[in-house]
Amino acid sequence: MTTTSTFITNSLSPTPLRQLNEQCGASDGTCAPGLCCSEWGWCGYSSDHCTGGCQKLFGTCSEGATTIISSTTSDTSSSTIQPTSTATSTTATPTPTGLRYLDEQCGSKYGSCAPGLCCGQTGYCGYTSGHCSAGCQKDFGICDNKIEAEVITGCKAPGTFAVTYDDGPSVLTSGLLDYLDEVKVKATFFVNGNNRKNGDTGNPMLTIYELADVVRRAYNSGHQICSHTWAHTDIITVNEEEVVYEMTRLNHAFSKILGKVPTCMRPPYGDTDGPSRKILYKMGYTVVSWNVDPVDWNPVNSIDEMYQEYIDQTGSTSTKVGKFISLNHDVWNTTADFRPESYPKTIPLAKRSIDYLLERGWKVVNLAECLQSPPLYRDPNPSDSKCGTKACV
Repeated sequence: MTTTSTFITNSLSPTPLRQLNEQCGASDGTCAPGLCCSEWGWCGYSSDHCTGGCQKLFGTCSEGATTIISSTTSDTSSSTIQPTSTATSTTATPTPTGLRYLDEQCGSKYGSCAPGLCCGQTGYCGYTSGHCSAGCQKDFGICDNKIEAEVITGCKAPGTFAVTYDDGPSVLTSGLLDYLDEVKVKATFFVNGNNRKNGDTGNPMLTIYELADVVRRAYNSGHQICSHTWAHTDIITVNEEEVVYEMTRLNHAFSKILGKVPTCMRPPYGDTDGPSRKILYKMGYTVVSWNVDPVDWNPVNSIDEMYQEYIDQTGSTSTKVGKFISLNHDVWNTTADFRPESYPKTIPLAKRSIDYLLERGWKVVNLAECLQSPPLYRDPNPSDSKCGTKACV
C-alpha cells in the first residue's frame, strides 16, 4: 500500500531539514525527502531506520510499502516544512506488494521504489537524472529535489582526529592493523574493489575478494570501512550510470564479505560534481574529504617530508578544539610498510604520525565517532546486486 504524508508550514519547527546521519524527531526536525527517521532519532536509509519504530511523522517509513514524503521543495532552503500531528493516507489501486529496487519495474502495476530511488518515466527504479527528472513518477518514489550530498572535510566532535587510509586493501594493510591494535587506535579505510593504480607501488595488486580476510578483520576490530569506488574511478569523468555501477559493484562485494554495506564514501581524487553528488545523496552516502594531506600519495616525497606536513598542518591547533580528517594511503611502503624486512629499520609514516598525534593529546578516532554518528553501515538490499549490464563479481 502506498501512503502519502501531508505537510504544513510551521514557523516554530526546527530548521533545516535533517540530512543523512543527522538526528531527527520532535525536537530535531524532519528528515529530507527519501530519508527515514529511525526509532532512535537518526535519518538514514537502512532497514533499521525505515522499519520497526520508524517515525513516520518525521520521514519516510517502509513497512511492506513506502510512505512517500511530499517533495514540493526544490532544495534545503525550505526549512520550515514539518509534518502535521496527523497524516492522511490514500490507497493505490491495485495495491502492489513489496518495494522495488534498482533496475526493477515500478509504478501503479508494480509498486513503489525503495527509499532513495526514483521511479522513472519508463517505469524503472534508478538514481540517475534519467530516472529522477522529466516524467519521474512522484507517487512511486522520490523525484529530483535538487539535494546534493554534502562533502564533509573535518570532524564534528571537537578534539578528534580521524586518520583515514585510501586505495586498499593491500599487502601492507595487515601490518598496519597490527600496529593500530598495539596502540589501541581505530582508523578508517576507504576501500577499492580493484584498484589497478596500485601497480605504481611495486607491490602485488590484489582485489578486495583476495584480501577479504583483511577487510573483515578491520571491520571486526572496530575500524570504519567506507567505499572508495570499485576501480578508483574519477566519478566526474564518467556518466551517471557508471557512477552508480562503481558504487553498487563495491556494495555487492561488501555485502558478501561483511554482511553490511558502508554508507560512507570518499570520491577518488576528492572529485565530485553536481550530478554525482545528487546520486550519492540518493544512494544514502556520507561523502567525506579531508583537511590534512601529508601528500603521501607522491612517492617522490620522503617520510620525513610527509611527517613534517602533519606538524605544519596541525601543530598550531589546540587538541581541545581541532577537528581533523587526514588523507593517507595504505598501499605505499612509505606510509604503511610494517613487514619485517623493512620495519623497524624504516619507520613508516603511519606510526610516526599517529605516535605524534597521541603524544600531543589528540583523540584519534574512526570516522563515525569523528562525525558523532552511529556506525556508518546499512543492511544489504537487492540494489546491491544490480550492476547494470556488467557483472557484479
